[in-house]
Amino acid sequence: AAAAAAAAPRVPAPFDPLFNPPPSERPPWRSAVLVLAPLRLGLRQVNASSHAGLLAAFRSRFCAGVLGGRPNHAIFFVGYREDAKQGVTLLGHDPHTVVENPPLEGAFPSDAYLRAATADWPHELPLSSLDPSVALAFYLRDEAEFEEWRRQVAGGELSGLLTVEERAPLYDGLVAQRDFALSDDEGGAVGGGRDDEDEDDYVFI
Repeated sequence: AAAAAAAAPRVPAPFDPLFNPPPSERPPWRSAVLVLAPLRLGLRQVNASSHAGLLAAFRSRFCAGVLGGRPNHAIFFVGYREDAKQGVTLLGHDPHTVVENPPLEGAFPSDAYLRAATADWPHELPLSSLDPSVALAFYLRDEAEFEEWRRQVAGGELSGLLTVEERAPLYDGLVAQRDFALSDDEGGAVGGGRDDEDEDDYVFI
């Protein structure tokens, strides 16, 4: 009888979360993340008050570029040039440029493929001609970089463009009231109380 009892399969005890609380410290976050922040920085052109924040985004060591341009012609900007005569000129590449697939045999990338995929000169666009609808891109390799980027957003020139919150706000009341508006430097506005539906309102989650 004792041998039969010893051979009987053991029934696992039920898991009770009350007696198995999660660890007090969560494991470190080690995954990389690409943050894309679509913004509307004016009505018909980028507001002058947003210029400093936009240029600060380029100078951030976490910046992966800015997607923008003109209507029906998007450019991926990677930097800017500034001089006293021409002001600020954005420098970027046309993401619609295509090249042939590289050969499957041999070393990659080959010299021929690099020559075909390399632009001779970046596209240029004066900041004054930039459409106000843009998307900022930031590449963060781990949680430590995310925290550094969040402090950078909260305490620097980027604070005029972005905010980073602990939790999502209650959008239902915000959208129902439509108490937000976009304005340009001339005092024009889009938002609550207008009949024009040509402009879009953006909420980035």
